[in-house]
Amino acid sequence: MAAVFSELVQFRGLFQLIFVLGIGGSFPYGFHISVISYPSAHIRKFINETWIERHGSPLHPETIMLLWSFIVSVYGMGGFLGSLCCGYLTTKYRKQKCQMCANLIILVAALIMAFSKTAKSFEMILVGRFLYGIGTGFSLNIHPQYVGEISPKKLRGFTNSTVSVFLTLGKLTGQVIGLREILGSEALWPWLLASSGLSALVQLVTLPFFPDSPSYLLIQKGNEEACRKAIRKLWGEGDHQAEIDDIMKEKAAMKSTKTLRVLEIIKDRSLRWQLYTSVTVMTTLQLCGINADILLFF
Repeated sequence: MAAVFSELVQFRGLFQLIFVLGIGGSFPYGFHISVISYPSAHIRKFINETWIERHGSPLHPETIMLLWSFIVSVYGMGGFLGSLCCGYLTTKYRKQKCQMCANLIILVAALIMAFSKTAKSFEMILVGRFLYGIGTGFSLNIHPQYVGEISPKKLRGFTNSTVSVFLTLGKLTGQVIGLREILGSEALWPWLLASSGLSALVQLVTLPFFPDSPSYLLIQKGNEEACRKAIRKLWGEGDHQAEIDDIMKEKAAMKSTKTLRVLEIIKDRSLRWQLYTSVTVMTTLQLCGINADILLFF
């Protein structure tokens, strides 16, 4: 117990950053996966009432369901776009800056959601969901990369597992505050959909107080002093030369290794089994039923 407490004190900077990354990383992704099902009846009613006010006649139930399906699925479209852009942008710019930009996108989406009912515009819900998808698409890709880069070897397995922990916590939070007794009522559903802006705001305010990852500072910036300073802030005082040497070896290996495009990876026979393994794991993960709760939204 004493050893555990000692590590908590020594690595307190690391654990604080893990929390900040989680609350604005995989947490909002899990939140939006679960929360959208709770106000579904209220949103469908809002769509119909808005249409009647504009055109004087109600929408056909099948049309309402089609619009509702668009509202649900456009989140995935935004996530796909955010994920596609993430690799290029995090390479060109630092991960911390990209994550803060993702927070700004989520905050804009939250404001759009909050005032959609007041503006009597169901189109704002579509736009808000799409922007949420882009923001969480960024965050879900940046979060595990950032966490892996800031962690020492002995804690890397634990810290990487926090990505799933925060994702599940986000799902749970969405299920709890989506209850009719909290924010799932007809009067409060816009604030339910806007509430994830709080986690983005928390991360946006606190993340600048933490350093970039040591590997980024040393490999991409070539600033060994900044790397050492970041390590001391995150891992506490001590002899961390072995970790710095590992980063230097990684830097040397990256210089001697050509960066492959997707088509080149597919054609490279030496990477064939690694490719097969990755594709198999990711495919079976999606088909194993872990995301079957998404069917409830329809």
